[in-house]
Amino acid sequence: MASEKISSTTDVLVIGGGPAGLIAAWWMARCGISVRIIDKDPNPLLHGRADGMRSRTVEMLDSMGSGMQETVTKESFPMLSSSSWMRDANGDIQRVETLPLYEDHRQVLATPYHPQTLSQGRIEEIIQGALKDISAGTVKVERGREASALEYDASAEEDREAYPVSVTIRKVNQGESANSRYNGTMNIVSDGTAKTPTNGTNNGSKHDLEDGKEEVVRAKYLIGCDGARSWLRKELGYKTEGSNTNTVWVALDIYPITDFPDIRKPTAIQTPKGSMLLISREKGLLRIYVPFGEDGKDATRESVTLEDARALCKDAFKPYHFDFERCQWWSSYSLGQRHSDHAAHTGNRIFLCGDAVHNNSPLIGLGLNVSAQDAWNLGWKIALAFKAPQGVDRKALLSTYEAERLPVAKTLVWYDRNWTSLFNKALVEPMVIIQRYHEFRNFSDAYVLNYPDSSLVARQVSNQAVSSKLRVGESFNHTRIAMHSDGQTYWTCGRLRSDGRFHVILLAGDWSSPKQKDRIETFCDNLTKSSKGGSSLLYNRYPYCFDSHYYNYDKSSPDIGKPGSMLNFTTIHTSKEEIPLLDFPEAMRGPFHPVFGWDYSRVLVDSDRPYDRYCDGAAYDAWGVDRTKGAVVVLRPDLHVGWIGDLEDFGSMEKYFENIFGKAWAN
Repeated sequence: MASEKISSTTDVLVIGGGPAGLIAAWWMARCGISVRIIDKDPNPLLHGRADGMRSRTVEMLDSMGSGMQETVTKESFPMLSSSSWMRDANGDIQRVETLPLYEDHRQVLATPYHPQTLSQGRIEEIIQGALKDISAGTVKVERGREASALEYDASAEEDREAYPVSVTIRKVNQGESANSRYNGTMNIVSDGTAKTPTNGTNNGSKHDLEDGKEEVVRAKYLIGCDGARSWLRKELGYKTEGSNTNTVWVALDIYPITDFPDIRKPTAIQTPKGSMLLISREKGLLRIYVPFGEDGKDATRESVTLEDARALCKDAFKPYHFDFERCQWWSSYSLGQRHSDHAAHTGNRIFLCGDAVHNNSPLIGLGLNVSAQDAWNLGWKIALAFKAPQGVDRKALLSTYEAERLPVAKTLVWYDRNWTSLFNKALVEPMVIIQRYHEFRNFSDAYVLNYPDSSLVARQVSNQAVSSKLRVGESFNHTRIAMHSDGQTYWTCGRLRSDGRFHVILLAGDWSSPKQKDRIETFCDNLTKSSKGGSSLLYNRYPYCFDSHYYNYDKSSPDIGKPGSMLNFTTIHTSKEEIPLLDFPEAMRGPFHPVFGWDYSRVLVDSDRPYDRYCDGAAYDAWGVDRTKGAVVVLRPDLHVGWIGDLEDFGSMEKYFENIFGKAWAN
């Protein structure tokens, strides 16, 4: 007898409740789009797996709001310096190099944040908290649910009201899902600190599926964030390119008992099997990557035990004492370095994110970051394609996801091969490792990704000459700036909130210069005056299309009330702040609100603040922009530079938005 099936619909279905899936779901909830997210595991992740966040990822959390960046920064461990140890003639290790990872991170990379380590389980918990906030508790990870069948109606993909994707999901039995998100044994110590959790009951499911029942979910969009062994990727018939290495590694999360002096620094230690890597973690925890040599010759992944890892570590630390009483998590693995040949289905209704697209070694510390940034790139594009009126070229918009992120996946795998090859060798000079780290630094920190030209990346119509450091297609260089009206200081990534809007940033230069004042007033007049069928580019040509009822969910948001336009206009000038706010054009200061008065958050200044050493009046220098003449920068909702030009290039900027949004939308 066929199993009984329940039928339901949702705008977007996300498979996989890891960081990528959660961020994709966050974008949907933030933009007022119904979303469901399912995960095979019946329980949240407790320990293990990824643990590193790069600067760009923390910037992303800051822009998302809900206090995520503050919580992560407070709880995580900052990675500030590293050391290298090699063996002497007696086989004892000795320090040969200590280097800062970020001498002055604002000079090396324009970011307010250091790389940080925090358990993936805690990161997921923090994002889920934000997802709960913006969805009023309506979006939860539906645990113990597995996708089992996929149907796609290609004839309906052009109909925006249709549900061309059908996914059958079923309840996963406890035995099937035990440890499904853990690569190693969990019940590993006698005191039981990391026992496998029991089957959870708080699964957030829309339907309480009983054994033998299935649910058919019809969706407008499907996002697969279901890991390296992606079910969805296999259903779509996509191939993976790359290979597995033949080396065996063990990853340990332990509380070390040792007299080794660099135990709280990221450290590489030479061993006969390769370089052991130490990564300091929050609350005194330590992640160790232990090389075991060639699979089948020196060890096998299946036969390695925790005691084998302990013995190898003890020997590697000589002449220092090393041991541990408590191991929170461990896993044995061989390195997989592969990427999918596609990240999006041809109809642009089905997408892959994260490990479903790229699989790399833990040694590189980028898997979680690139996965999260995949979803960060995709989420707002689906939201815009879904909510925008007719006129938006949805296929062109959504096709930019694969065009931008699949090359990143390929570069990630290539970098991983270059990086891990150093750690598989018994003898590598420390400076070679450091040199390789700096060689790929701009890529690994997601500041040079080389997104190709498209309607969203308008190199051909930009005036790149106005800035030597802000590059079209790359992420914005975040700096510390001050509020014009009250002198409070902010990082730009915290001011530019992620709500689906494009950010038009007027780097106004020096208002006190009469010539520059005329240029600013002309630009602002062009921005606000009615044209193109009687509409103002800033105010009403493209009304805010996301009908989110919780637009003011984040008390730290600079906005008062729901946005009115898809364009968020911000000014950062270099003049003296003694200039009265009302002297500026209306476009800069915003219209008067009958209840809240003037909006004092729209005008900021690049000036030195003695009470804040990071607000040093050097933002324009970090952007490579003339302090008198200024420039105009357009940021996409993911804070990548989409267009840049001079104040006189208004027509070019107007064309940029027309290529994305089409003709003026009806109010």
